Amino acid sequence: MPARTSASPAYLPGGWAAPAVNGDEEPPTNSIAVMTKVAAVREVPPGTGRVVQIRGRAIALFNVDGVFYALDNACTHRGGPLGAGRLDGTIVTCPWHANRFDVTTGQVVVGVQAVTAYAVEVRGDDVLVELPEVVPLPKVKQVYSSG
Repeated sequence: MPARTSASPAYLPGGWAAPAVNGDEEPPTNSIAVMTKVAAVREVPPGTGRVVQIRGRAIALFNVDGVFYALDNACTHRGGPLGAGRLDGTIVTCPWHANRFDVTTGQVVVGVQAVTAYAVEVRGDDVLVELPEVVPLPKVKQVYSSG
C-alpha cells in the first residue's frame, strides 16, 4: 500500500478527516447541500425561465410542463444570463451568443462546456433548489503515521 502524505485524507472513527493544517493556512472546507426556497410555483409559468438568487448566487430556474429545473445562470461561453434565455422544450438558448443547454442535465447542446445543474423540489406552492453550502472542516493535528 502506498504511503500517505500529510496532504492525504484519512479515515478516522466517525468518517473521513481532512489533512493536517499548519499555522496560518486556511482550514479545509467541505460542502453540504441546503434546500432553499427560491420562488412560488405560480411565479414561473410552464415554458418559461427566470433568474433567482440564492446566497448571492444567480440561478436560472425553468418550468418545463410543470417540472422545475435549475442551472447556474451564467452561460459557460461568456457568462450570458441563461434565465433570460428562450426555452424551447427542455433546451434553453443563451440570449447573448446562442449557446444551448439541456435544462434537465446542464449538458451543452451547442457550445463548449456544460453548466452546473441543481436538484429542485416542489413542496406545496414553493419551489426549492439544492445548492451546496461550503462549511469549514475541523482541524486535524495528525492524520496517522505511516508504518
